[in-house]
Amino acid sequence: MSKPGKYLSVTSMVFAILLLLFKLQFDMNVYHAMMDVRSTTGVAPVMLSGVTSGMMVYLVPAFASLLVSIIGFRRKNAYHKISLAFNTLTSIYTTIPVGMWIGMVG
Repeated sequence: MSKPGKYLSVTSMVFAILLLLFKLQFDMNVYHAMMDVRSTTGVAPVMLSGVTSGMMVYLVPAFASLLVSIIGFRRKNAYHKISLAFNTLTSIYTTIPVGMWIGMVG
């Protein structure tokens, strides 16, 4: 029987991958919405607070996954270095409104 917490790093990586996929989908939806506004009105869309507050939903799970990865790193779990690096990059990506920036430029 395996001891609890043996696969914390792998679990946090899987959770971060799922979170990353949801955030990518969110960014694509924001980009398409901003392009629709631009094509129908001819005016460049501005940054909306509703999109920013919607993005905040991704911060809590990202930092929770990062915390689990840090615990796995301290326990020297399998893949602990890769997990910590990947979760750090995922946490940074979830704080940046990429879809909004691309929609404003494009």
